[in-house]
Amino acid sequence: MMRTAIVGTLAVLALPLLSACGRIEPVQDGVPPHPTSVENEDAVLSVEPGAVGACEGQRVAARIAWKVKDPAVQSVLVQVRGDDGGRKVFASGAAQGEAETGQWVAGGTRFYLVDADSRRDLAAFEVAGLACLGPTDGAME
Repeated sequence: MMRTAIVGTLAVLALPLLSACGRIEPVQDGVPPHPTSVENEDAVLSVEPGAVGACEGQRVAARIAWKVKDPAVQSVLVQVRGDDGGRKVFASGAAQGEAETGQWVAGGTRFYLVDADSRRDLAAFEVAGLACLGPTDGAME
């Protein structure tokens, strides 16, 4: 009997600790923190927001920023993968810059930073698709 009481007490005490293990970082403006950039030896490419809700039809405007580390690269193209899988030029500019998209970025949208002269990929970033919560999912009552 004593053993059952101890096990029960431990279970009650452990429950709040275990529930904290699955806790996600605080949500800001409906989007939890998510990586917004990729950096390698060639360049830094960032997309904000780096994640979008995967609800049907959800699209956002995003800010794309880039900085090329190789001084030989003078100009770049920022390409985006189209619905057909092919790439389209979204922006072009100097080795460092930024551009704003329209309200068309969704989870799975992939951006490429490309050396305009050699057409070599310098970096790529894919916007993550977050779980789609229904009107009552995740709501506190």
